[in-house]
Order: sequence, then C-alpha cells, then structure tokens
Amino acid sequence: MLSKAMGPSDWYIQIDSDEYFENFEVFVKKLQNLSTSVPTTVNCRVVTLFKKLASGYLLIDESYEMLSFATNNPVYDIARTNNTGNKIIDLPDLVLHQSWARNPDEIKLKLRNWSHKDDFNTDSFINLWDAIDEFNYSYLRNFHPLHPVTWPKLTLMIGDLSSILNSGKINKLRGEAKPIRRKLFSRLWKEIES
Repeated sequence: MLSKAMGPSDWYIQIDSDEYFENFEVFVKKLQNLSTSVPTTVNCRVVTLFKKLASGYLLIDESYEMLSFATNNPVYDIARTNNTGNKIIDLPDLVLHQSWARNPDEIKLKLRNWSHKDDFNTDSFINLWDAIDEFNYSYLRNFHPLHPVTWPKLTLMIGDLSSILNSGKINKLRGEAKPIRRKLFSRLWKEIES
C-alpha cells in the first residue's frame, strides 16, 4: 500500500527505525549508479546488535545476514522482501540492526510475540540472552534460535552507537566469505514449501 501511495520512483528504500547504515550517503550514491531498467532488489549486510552492556554492545560477528533495503520494483513477497523475478544485487554496505540490544522486558515481549515463538524454546533463549555478559560472551558459538550458523559468535565493541559506527573498528566485522541466504523458518513457511 505504501509503494502505491508513493507513486512511481526510481528506487524505493526501506529502513526500519532500529537499523543504522554505516554510511547512508555512500549507499545512495551506489543506487544512483545502478540501472533501473531491470526489476532489481538491493541487499546489504546486516550486523545485529545483540545486547547492550554498560561499556558498549555485543554484536554478532562473522554473520552474513543480508536484508533487502532498496528496490525499483515494489512488489513484495513477504514484508520488504521481493526477490521473486528480480535481479538481486548484494552490496557490501554495512547496516547495524538493534533488533536484540534492548532491555530485558522488551526482549521477553519480542520473543513471546514473535511469529517464530513456537519454533524454539523462547524461555530458554531469554535465559541465555539474559546471562550473556562481557565475561562469558566469547564462549557462545552458532547460537541463532532458528538457524544456528547464522550467528557464529559475538564480539564486544566499547562505546555508544555513534562511536561504534564512526570508529572504523566496525570494518573488522566485514567477512570475506560469500553471504548465505536464509529462507524463512517459520512453521507456516515450512508448510508452504512442502
């Protein structure tokens, strides 16, 4: 409905309020240099902020999650994903996603109302999230609740969001491996596929 209300455009960009581009201006310049003659979806690499600590943030390291951020063909499959029939372009631009770096009550509310809540033991994962701190985070490996290898490990970055984005240290989170594409892992999607 939003794309219809917006009318014709060269690119439609969707960024959630808890997503932060490392350099949005560079991303926009890349879009301006892409052809709009073919239906296209542009994905960027997402680094998830997993937990806020007194000293900074725990971030998912060596993760290769990609999300769609722009398209010239706003016909969506699910949410902002519109890969069907579109040319897919994966850009190396980095986006921090604050999805999990919230207070404990918000995490409980999120997990207990998530569409995937019946796909794993939410109480157990809440307990795990709550127990992680700057002293034990390095022991966690392959811990995404639905697709474990998506989150290989955590790293600690000292500072607030602005200092992390501008520190240059965030570049060390960029991996060399080819991003993996995940399918949706909800029970409904599994039923649709079968």
